[in-house]
Amino acid sequence: MIRHEETLMYANLRRMEEELREQGRAQERASLLLQLAVRKFGAEARGELDAVLKGLEDPRRVEAVAAALIESRTAGEFLLRASVA
Repeated sequence: MIRHEETLMYANLRRMEEELREQGRAQERASLLLQLAVRKFGAEARGELDAVLKGLEDPRRVEAVAAALIESRTAGEFLLRASVA
């Protein structure tokens, strides 16, 4: 019985550890996209860009936002495209 409980606890610990790692990776991706967007569109758009990029976790959405960053010519266009991505 104790062995089974230890196994469950270990499995839960590993799952929580992976979730924390994924959250860290998501934050790093959002931070990198923000840095690139600020570099491309200027620091004056930082607040708006940060609001759109915060909480960006879904890998497909990250890809869509990255494509929008490359393809957009203005901060406004990027913000619009990123908000619907």
